[in-house]
Amino acid sequence: MKTKLYDIRDKEEYRAATPFDMIKLIPAKGNHSHYKYKYALEIMSFGICNQKSIHLSGPTGAGKSSLIEAITEEPENFRFLCDYSGYEYKPPLLYEIEMVKFDTPGECHERTVIKNRDTVVVPSEIIEALQDSQEKKKDHYPIVYFMEMGRVHTASIQGGLLNIVGKPHVKSPDNQMIPTGSVCFIADSNYQAADDATYTLVTFDEALKRRFDINLSIPHFPEENQVHIMHDLVHDTLDKTPDLELIKNIIKLGQMIRQYKAEGNLVSVSEPNPKGYLTCYDMIKSLPGIGINLAITNSMLGNAATDDLKLVDTSIQTVFYSHQITADRFSAIDDVF
Repeated sequence: MKTKLYDIRDKEEYRAATPFDMIKLIPAKGNHSHYKYKYALEIMSFGICNQKSIHLSGPTGAGKSSLIEAITEEPENFRFLCDYSGYEYKPPLLYEIEMVKFDTPGECHERTVIKNRDTVVVPSEIIEALQDSQEKKKDHYPIVYFMEMGRVHTASIQGGLLNIVGKPHVKSPDNQMIPTGSVCFIADSNYQAADDATYTLVTFDEALKRRFDINLSIPHFPEENQVHIMHDLVHDTLDKTPDLELIKNIIKLGQMIRQYKAEGNLVSVSEPNPKGYLTCYDMIKSLPGIGINLAITNSMLGNAATDDLKLVDTSIQTVFYSHQITADRFSAIDDVF
Protein backbone atom coordinates (compact mmCIF):
# COMPACT_ATOMS: atom_id res chain seq x y z
CA MET A 1 0.00 0.00 0.00
CA LYS A 2 1.46 3.35 -1.09
CA THR A 3 1.22 6.19 1.39
CA LYS A 4 1.76 9.92 1.16
CA LEU A 5 3.51 12.25 3.57
CA TYR A 6 1.43 14.97 5.25
CA ASP A 7 2.42 17.76 7.66
CA ILE A 8 0.58 17.85 10.99
CA ARG A 9 0.60 21.66 10.90
CA ASP A 10 -1.66 21.73 7.83
CA LYS A 11 -5.24 21.00 8.92
CA GLU A 12 -6.51 20.44 5.38
CA GLU A 13 -3.66 18.03 4.63
CA TYR A 14 -4.22 16.15 7.87
CA ARG A 15 -7.93 15.71 7.28
CA ALA A 16 -7.29 14.56 3.70
CA ALA A 17 -4.90 11.86 4.89
CA THR A 18 -6.07 8.25 5.16
CA PRO A 19 -5.39 6.17 8.30
CA PHE A 20 -2.33 4.61 6.62
CA ASP A 21 -0.82 7.84 5.34
CA MET A 22 2.28 9.14 7.13
CA ILE A 23 2.03 12.28 9.24
CA LYS A 24 5.14 14.40 9.74
CA LEU A 25 5.35 15.65 13.32
CA ILE A 26 7.14 18.75 14.59
CA PRO A 27 10.50 17.66 16.01
CA ALA A 28 11.07 17.86 19.75
CA LYS A 29 14.02 20.05 20.73
CA GLY A 30 17.29 18.42 19.69
CA ASN A 31 15.60 15.75 17.55
CA HIS A 32 14.73 15.40 13.89
CA SER A 33 11.18 15.20 12.55
CA HIS A 34 9.20 12.11 13.47
CA TYR A 35 6.76 10.27 11.20
CA LYS A 36 3.84 8.02 12.10
CA TYR A 37 0.76 6.55 10.48
CA LYS A 38 -2.28 8.75 11.07
CA TYR A 39 -4.22 5.97 12.78
CA ALA A 40 -1.48 5.56 15.43
CA LEU A 41 -1.55 9.27 16.26
CA GLU A 42 -5.33 9.31 16.55
CA ILE A 43 -5.38 6.24 18.80
CA MET A 44 -2.70 7.79 21.03
CA SER A 45 -4.54 11.10 21.37
CA PHE A 46 -7.80 9.24 22.07
CA GLY A 47 -6.12 7.21 24.81
CA ILE A 48 -4.39 10.17 26.46
CA CYS A 49 -7.42 12.48 26.39
CA ASN A 50 -9.74 9.76 27.70
CA GLN A 51 -7.37 8.47 30.39
CA LYS A 52 -7.04 4.97 28.93
CA SER A 53 -4.23 2.50 29.62
CA ILE A 54 -2.13 1.88 26.52
CA HIS A 55 0.25 -0.96 25.70
CA LEU A 56 2.53 0.34 22.96
CA SER A 57 4.33 -2.56 21.32
CA GLY A 58 6.49 -3.25 18.29
CA PRO A 59 10.00 -4.20 17.20
CA THR A 60 13.12 -2.42 18.37
CA GLY A 61 13.77 0.69 16.29
CA ALA A 62 10.15 1.16 15.17
CA GLY A 63 9.89 4.45 17.06
CA LYS A 64 7.74 3.68 20.12
CA SER A 65 9.62 5.93 22.53
CA SER A 66 10.13 8.53 19.78
CA LEU A 67 6.36 8.72 19.33
CA ILE A 68 5.87 9.45 23.03
CA GLU A 69 8.64 12.07 22.92
CA ALA A 70 7.12 13.77 19.89
CA ILE A 71 3.72 14.03 21.61
CA THR A 72 4.93 15.06 25.07
CA GLU A 73 8.10 17.08 24.45
CA GLU A 74 6.71 19.16 21.58
CA PRO A 75 3.28 20.31 22.88
CA GLU A 76 2.24 21.72 19.50
CA ASN A 77 1.98 18.19 18.06
CA PHE A 78 -0.51 17.26 20.76
CA ARG A 79 -2.32 20.59 20.39
CA PHE A 80 -2.92 19.89 16.70
CA LEU A 81 -4.09 16.32 17.42
CA CYS A 82 -6.56 17.56 20.03
CA ASP A 83 -7.85 20.25 17.70
CA TYR A 84 -8.33 17.91 14.75
CA SER A 85 -10.10 15.29 16.89
CA GLY A 86 -12.26 17.70 18.89
CA TYR A 87 -10.66 17.11 22.31
CA GLU A 88 -10.05 19.82 24.87
CA TYR A 89 -6.38 20.74 24.76
CA LYS A 90 -4.27 20.51 27.89
CA PRO A 91 -0.50 19.93 27.75
CA PRO A 92 0.54 16.34 28.48
CA LEU A 93 2.50 15.81 31.68
CA LEU A 94 4.83 12.80 31.44
CA TYR A 95 6.08 10.77 34.42
CA GLU A 96 8.77 8.36 33.20
CA ILE A 97 9.10 5.14 35.22
CA GLU A 98 12.08 2.94 34.33
CA MET A 99 10.87 -0.58 35.03
CA VAL A 100 14.40 -1.98 35.17
CA LYS A 101 14.93 -0.12 38.47
CA PHE A 102 12.51 -2.38 40.35
CA ASP A 103 13.92 -5.52 41.98
CA THR A 104 10.73 -6.76 43.67
CA PRO A 105 6.95 -6.37 43.05
CA GLY A 106 6.56 -4.45 46.29
CA GLU A 107 8.86 -1.70 45.06
CA CYS A 108 6.14 -0.69 42.61
CA HIS A 109 4.29 0.67 45.67
CA GLU A 110 6.92 1.58 48.24
CA ARG A 111 10.63 1.63 48.83
CA THR A 112 12.86 1.60 51.90
CA VAL A 113 15.38 4.38 52.38
CA ILE A 114 17.78 5.53 55.10
CA LYS A 115 16.81 8.89 56.55
CA ASN A 116 18.52 10.43 59.57
CA ARG A 117 20.08 7.00 60.25
CA ASP A 118 16.63 5.41 60.42
CA THR A 119 15.02 3.04 57.95
CA VAL A 120 11.80 4.54 56.61
CA VAL A 121 9.24 3.48 54.03
CA VAL A 122 8.43 6.04 51.34
CA PRO A 123 6.21 5.96 48.25
CA SER A 124 7.62 4.51 45.02
CA GLU A 125 8.18 6.65 41.96
CA ILE A 126 4.85 5.40 40.63
CA ILE A 127 2.92 6.41 43.74
CA GLU A 128 4.71 9.77 43.85
CA ALA A 129 3.71 10.37 40.23
CA LEU A 130 0.07 9.54 40.97
CA GLN A 131 0.08 11.83 43.99
CA ASP A 132 1.61 14.68 42.01
CA SER A 133 -0.83 14.17 39.14
CA GLN A 134 -3.77 14.89 41.46
CA GLU A 135 -2.54 18.43 41.91
CA LYS A 136 -1.96 19.02 38.20
CA LYS A 137 -4.74 17.08 36.46
CA LYS A 138 -6.94 20.16 36.09
CA ASP A 139 -4.47 21.82 33.74
CA HIS A 140 -2.70 18.77 32.25
CA TYR A 141 -3.21 15.29 30.89
CA PRO A 142 -1.06 13.19 33.27
CA ILE A 143 0.73 10.21 31.67
CA VAL A 144 2.49 7.56 33.76
CA TYR A 145 4.90 5.87 31.36
CA PHE A 146 6.25 2.40 32.23
CA MET A 147 9.38 2.22 30.09
CA GLU A 148 10.64 -1.04 28.53
CA MET A 149 8.34 -3.64 30.10
CA GLY A 150 10.40 -6.40 28.48
CA ARG A 151 13.53 -5.48 30.44
CA VAL A 152 12.24 -6.12 33.96
CA HIS A 153 14.21 -8.63 36.01
CA THR A 154 11.38 -11.12 36.65
CA ALA A 155 7.76 -11.51 35.58
CA SER A 156 6.67 -11.05 39.20
CA ILE A 157 7.74 -7.39 39.05
CA GLN A 158 5.06 -6.84 36.43
CA GLY A 159 2.64 -8.34 38.94
CA GLY A 160 3.36 -5.36 41.16
CA LEU A 161 1.44 -3.23 38.67
CA LEU A 162 -1.74 -5.30 38.96
CA ASN A 163 -2.99 -3.16 41.84
CA ILE A 164 -2.22 0.02 39.90
CA VAL A 165 -3.17 -0.35 36.22
CA GLY A 166 -6.91 -0.75 35.78
CA LYS A 167 -7.71 0.06 39.40
CA PRO A 168 -9.87 3.11 40.31
CA HIS A 169 -7.74 3.81 43.40
CA VAL A 170 -4.22 3.02 44.57
CA LYS A 171 -3.20 2.86 48.24
CA SER A 172 -0.12 4.81 49.31
CA PRO A 173 2.28 3.60 52.05
CA ASP A 174 0.47 5.86 54.55
CA ASN A 175 -2.89 4.28 53.56
CA GLN A 176 -4.20 7.21 51.54
CA MET A 177 -6.39 6.26 48.58
CA ILE A 178 -5.20 7.93 45.36
CA PRO A 179 -7.68 8.02 42.44
CA THR A 180 -6.27 6.97 39.06
CA GLY A 181 -9.17 7.94 36.82
CA SER A 182 -7.47 11.10 35.56
CA VAL A 183 -4.24 9.34 34.54
CA CYS A 184 -3.27 7.70 31.25
CA PHE A 185 -0.95 4.71 31.78
CA ILE A 186 1.39 3.81 28.92
CA ALA A 187 3.71 0.81 28.78
CA ASP A 188 6.04 0.15 25.87
CA SER A 189 7.53 -3.21 24.95
CA ASN A 190 8.40 -5.44 22.02
CA TYR A 191 6.21 -8.34 23.19
CA GLN A 192 4.01 -8.31 20.09
CA ALA A 193 6.95 -8.24 17.69
CA ALA A 194 7.36 -11.84 16.58
CA ASP A 195 10.45 -11.03 14.57
CA ASP A 196 12.33 -9.18 17.30
CA ALA A 197 12.64 -10.29 20.93
CA THR A 198 16.19 -9.08 21.47
CA TYR A 199 15.36 -7.01 24.53
CA THR A 200 12.61 -9.18 26.01
CA LEU A 201 13.94 -10.77 29.20
CA VAL A 202 10.69 -12.18 30.59
CA THR A 203 7.25 -13.00 29.21
CA PHE A 204 4.41 -10.53 29.55
CA ASP A 205 2.27 -11.27 32.62
CA GLU A 206 -1.12 -12.41 31.28
CA ALA A 207 -3.14 -10.74 34.03
CA LEU A 208 -1.36 -7.42 33.47
CA LYS A 209 -1.75 -7.69 29.71
CA ARG A 210 -5.54 -7.79 30.14
CA ARG A 211 -5.48 -4.54 32.14
CA PHE A 212 -4.58 -2.42 29.12
CA ASP A 213 -7.55 -0.86 27.30
CA ILE A 214 -5.60 -0.15 24.11
CA ASN A 215 -2.98 -2.36 22.47
CA LEU A 216 -1.29 -0.35 19.75
CA SER A 217 1.37 -2.11 17.69
CA ILE A 218 3.95 0.11 15.96
CA PRO A 219 5.52 -1.66 12.95
CA HIS A 220 8.57 -0.79 10.91
CA PHE A 221 7.65 1.24 7.85
CA PRO A 222 7.91 -0.58 4.51
CA GLU A 223 11.04 0.09 2.47
CA GLU A 224 9.31 2.56 0.15
CA ASN A 225 8.07 4.64 3.09
CA GLN A 226 11.51 4.67 4.72
CA VAL A 227 13.05 6.05 1.52
CA HIS A 228 10.41 8.77 1.44
CA ILE A 229 11.08 9.69 5.09
CA MET A 230 14.85 9.66 4.60
CA HIS A 231 14.53 11.90 1.55
CA ASP A 232 12.53 14.39 3.63
CA LEU A 233 15.00 14.24 6.55
CA VAL A 234 18.02 14.87 4.32
CA HIS A 235 16.29 17.86 2.76
CA ASP A 236 15.16 19.37 6.09
CA THR A 237 17.89 18.35 8.54
CA LEU A 238 21.01 18.51 6.39
CA ASP A 239 19.69 21.26 4.13
CA LYS A 240 21.04 19.43 1.11
CA THR A 241 19.61 18.21 -2.18
CA PRO A 242 18.94 14.51 -1.45
CA ASP A 243 20.91 11.87 -3.33
CA LEU A 244 18.04 9.47 -3.98
CA GLU A 245 20.21 6.57 -5.12
CA LEU A 246 22.35 6.76 -1.99
CA ILE A 247 19.22 6.94 0.18
CA LYS A 248 17.79 3.84 -1.51
CA ASN A 249 21.00 1.90 -0.87
CA ILE A 250 21.25 2.93 2.79
CA ILE A 251 17.64 1.87 3.42
CA LYS A 252 18.19 -1.37 1.49
CA LEU A 253 21.23 -2.12 3.65
CA GLY A 254 19.22 -1.39 6.80
CA GLN A 255 16.49 -3.78 5.66
CA MET A 256 19.06 -6.47 4.97
CA ILE A 257 20.68 -6.04 8.40
CA ARG A 258 17.28 -6.17 10.09
CA GLN A 259 16.51 -9.43 8.29
CA TYR A 260 19.83 -10.94 9.33
CA LYS A 261 19.15 -9.97 12.95
CA ALA A 262 15.69 -11.54 12.80
CA GLU A 263 17.40 -14.77 11.72
CA GLY A 264 19.75 -14.63 14.71
CA ASN A 265 22.79 -13.18 12.93
CA LEU A 266 24.65 -9.89 13.44
CA VAL A 267 23.72 -9.88 17.13
CA SER A 268 26.44 -7.30 17.90
CA VAL A 269 25.09 -4.78 15.38
CA SER A 270 22.59 -2.16 16.53
CA GLU A 271 19.10 -2.08 15.05
CA PRO A 272 19.02 0.41 12.12
CA ASN A 273 17.05 3.61 12.79
CA PRO A 274 16.49 6.99 11.06
CA LYS A 275 19.16 8.76 13.12
CA GLY A 276 21.74 6.15 12.13
CA TYR A 277 20.67 6.35 8.50
CA LEU A 278 21.00 10.14 8.54
CA THR A 279 24.47 10.08 10.12
CA CYS A 280 25.61 7.44 7.65
CA TYR A 281 24.33 9.48 4.71
CA ASP A 282 25.98 12.66 5.99
CA MET A 283 29.32 10.89 6.58
CA ILE A 284 29.37 9.35 3.10
CA LYS A 285 28.63 12.70 1.46
CA SER A 286 30.88 14.80 3.70
CA LEU A 287 33.89 12.45 3.85
CA PRO A 288 34.20 10.94 0.37
CA GLY A 289 37.89 10.23 0.95
CA ILE A 290 37.29 7.51 3.57
CA GLY A 291 35.06 5.41 1.32
CA ILE A 292 31.62 3.92 1.78
CA ASN A 293 32.71 0.91 3.84
CA LEU A 294 34.43 2.96 6.55
CA ALA A 295 31.60 5.49 6.68
CA ILE A 296 29.03 2.73 7.23
CA THR A 297 31.04 0.66 9.71
CA ASN A 298 31.74 3.77 11.77
CA SER A 299 28.14 4.99 11.85
CA MET A 300 25.00 2.87 11.42
CA LEU A 301 26.90 -0.45 11.61
CA GLY A 302 29.47 0.50 14.22
CA ASN A 303 30.49 -1.74 17.14
CA ALA A 304 30.20 -4.93 15.09
CA ALA A 305 32.00 -7.86 16.72
CA THR A 306 34.88 -9.49 14.85
CA ASP A 307 32.72 -12.51 13.98
CA ASP A 308 30.11 -10.25 12.38
CA LEU A 309 32.46 -8.06 10.32
CA LYS A 310 32.58 -10.48 7.37
CA LEU A 311 28.79 -10.54 7.03
CA VAL A 312 28.66 -6.77 7.43
CA ASP A 313 31.21 -6.35 4.64
CA THR A 314 29.35 -8.82 2.41
CA SER A 315 26.11 -6.89 2.96
CA ILE A 316 27.74 -3.60 2.00
CA GLN A 317 29.28 -5.13 -1.11
CA THR A 318 25.93 -6.65 -2.14
CA VAL A 319 23.96 -3.42 -1.79
CA PHE A 320 26.45 -0.80 -2.98
CA TYR A 321 28.46 -2.67 -5.59
CA SER A 322 26.01 -5.15 -7.14
CA HIS A 323 24.19 -3.32 -9.93
CA GLN A 324 21.59 -6.07 -10.21
CA ILE A 325 20.30 -5.40 -6.70
CA THR A 326 19.06 -1.86 -7.25
CA ALA A 327 17.99 -2.02 -10.92
CA ASP A 328 14.26 -1.20 -11.31
CA ARG A 329 13.68 -1.91 -7.60
CA PHE A 330 12.46 1.57 -6.74
CA SER A 331 10.74 2.69 -9.93
CA ALA A 332 7.57 3.50 -7.98
CA ILE A 333 9.52 5.69 -5.57
CA ASP A 334 11.22 7.54 -8.42
CA ASP A 335 7.77 8.59 -9.63
CA VAL A 336 7.10 10.26 -6.26
CA PHE A 337 10.21 12.43 -6.45
